Amino acid sequence: MKRIYQKAFTLIELLIVVAILGILSAAVLVAIDPAAKIGLAKDANIKSDMSSISNAMQAYYTTTSLDGTGSYPLTMQGLVDEEELKTLPKTPDGGEYTLLPLPSGCDNTVGNYCDDAAVYTALKKPKVEDNVWCWRASMGKIGETTEANCIAGTPEDF
Repeated sequence: MKRIYQKAFTLIELLIVVAILGILSAAVLVAIDPAAKIGLAKDANIKSDMSSISNAMQAYYTTTSLDGTGSYPLTMQGLVDEEELKTLPKTPDGGEYTLLPLPSGCDNTVGNYCDDAAVYTALKKPKVEDNVWCWRASMGKIGETTEANCIAGTPEDF
């Protein structure tokens, strides 16, 4: 009796190939680190929004300088009300950017104007844990620092 041999892969060979492909794809996924890339993309969005906000804040200050007050808004909504921004930008998580009119307690009543302001929000992938992206009007700087340094306005920490 003559045997007929068929050319085909065995089940073991197929399982080995699938296992090798799984190991290689896991290694590529670890090397790429998509979560880190997503965090960096969100930070780029935050930095872009903060740049728009700082430009709107400066425009607001310049506009109020024309009437002699030269102040920053008390709320982010003030930028929309004065048409410096079309809409309020949201952080990638849907939150809001924090605006601090400085000195604390200024209320834009006659003789009490906000002559400084800080806008900040947390980063997704900060260089140092718990750092924020901060714009401080009095320093004319935007950068990564701690929340306390942003509020205090210490330029060496930007």
